[in-house]
Amino acid sequence: MSIPNFINKNKLIVSVLIAIVIHAGGLLALQLWGSDFLASLSPYNLLLMALLFSWNEEKNISIFFYIPIVILGFSAEWLGVHKGWVFGNYAYSPVLGFSFLEVPLIIGVNWALVVSGCFVISHYIFKKLLKTDSAILLVVLTGVLATLFDFVMEPVAIHFNFWQWEGGEIPAYNYISWWAVSALAAAWLYKLKIKPNQFSVALVVAQFFFFLGVLLLIR
Repeated sequence: MSIPNFINKNKLIVSVLIAIVIHAGGLLALQLWGSDFLASLSPYNLLLMALLFSWNEEKNISIFFYIPIVILGFSAEWLGVHKGWVFGNYAYSPVLGFSFLEVPLIIGVNWALVVSGCFVISHYIFKKLLKTDSAILLVVLTGVLATLFDFVMEPVAIHFNFWQWEGGEIPAYNYISWWAVSALAAAWLYKLKIKPNQFSVALVVAQFFFFLGVLLLIR
């Protein structure tokens, strides 16, 4: 089998390996070249992960079904940055790349990636393990997992200067809002009934352990 044929046939395996290598390599880069260098690569990493996510969609058109989540996440971030609503008062730095209305465009995309991964994990727990198809439980757990992800991500994002909170404190209602926005996005995914994107699971797990690893290294 030729390499192109192998890659096309095993695109999920290839994508997962790329995600693992990049995030593990990120921890090594942090040790060798420091936080500023690693942070500067973040928008490119997120763009690559988004492309791998799209590549692993069963049908090319289904990627457009995530656009409402991108818009939802971006809108919630805009309200936080400009009004202090939803998450609290904070501001983005230029580290995450091109911004529109002072919110990095890649952030809306990352909302879709994180929620999708948490949704697929929740879907597996309830439908495969517990043999139930409760929409409420699925939506609630997706919100909980996404909020746990944010809890680990927040101090790392601040360390990398992705964004900074007013007064240097993360408000408690940031996490409540993370649950609410994630749960709303999960409800949209449940309504669509599209086949779960399996790569998103590997991605959200890789990102979670990357952030956890960074926390251990900087403390």
